[in-house]
Amino acid sequence: MALYLDGKKIVNSLVVDGDAGIVFDEYLEFNDENIFLPITLNSNHRVYVEFQLNGYTSQLQILGNTAGNTSNFYCGLWNGAGANNFYVRTSNGEHYQALSDYTVKHALDVNNDGKVLVDDVEWYSGVVNTNSNARYTIGYRNATDLTGKIFRFYIYDTVNDEYLCDLRPVTIKNTHCMYDIINEQIYTKVKR
Repeated sequence: MALYLDGKKIVNSLVVDGDAGIVFDEYLEFNDENIFLPITLNSNHRVYVEFQLNGYTSQLQILGNTAGNTSNFYCGLWNGAGANNFYVRTSNGEHYQALSDYTVKHALDVNNDGKVLVDDVEWYSGVVNTNSNARYTIGYRNATDLTGKIFRFYIYDTVNDEYLCDLRPVTIKNTHCMYDIINEQIYTKVKR
């Protein structure tokens, strides 16, 4: 599959025609920052993210929603029940568990055939709730924004059998951001 940026073909992570303005990176580092996406929450969506945190921070948000409330899809950290928990909110409620080490790379896969997987291990059943008034976010809900790394993030429409977005970390002209290889859109980090 050929990738294009501003009408120029990307080959081996570089833009052709002398303007070597884009380089694919391994990850995008967040420092209390977030990204707002234009896609609204839908139960048909499979949501996948690879992340690594700098450490445990209670209330830190990895994925969230623009509604900012607890009745919509999100995942993050919470120091509840006496443990440093990783939690995920889906249509099947909020579930939490402690991960062995937050400073190593993890993968969250929501609605993989109706299941929530953490590091390829089934955790529970659940899908994203539908809310046409709430959009997906990376690193935001209503508490502490993301501090850590995102390696990849995608939303896949399971009914229409298509990727709605597939975000990869890139550097474009010295700006570190996420590049949607499906829609050829660039998303930059913001501080609230």
